[in-house]
Amino acid sequence: MAKKIAKKPAHKKESKVGVVIKEFKSGKLHSGSKQGPVVRNPKQAIAIGISESRKAGEPVKPAKRAMKKRHKSKESWESVK
Repeated sequence: MAKKIAKKPAHKKESKVGVVIKEFKSGKLHSGSKQGPVVRNPKQAIAIGISESRKAGEPVKPAKRAMKKRHKSKESWESVK
């Protein structure tokens, strides 16, 4: 007998981040509650979307660290001298 292949849903559920970005672009995204000020920074909009998706339980990649170490190690400074 041939195996039955499960059908994929026709429409994929949109992630919270995508929904929030659409709200931001239309000018309807508020920080905090609906009475808060309108969000004007796209980075803030992305942060709100990631926060909401984490609360909803969606899998979200952990934040990347911009700099692993700010200061050089002692050995590298000694080699410069």
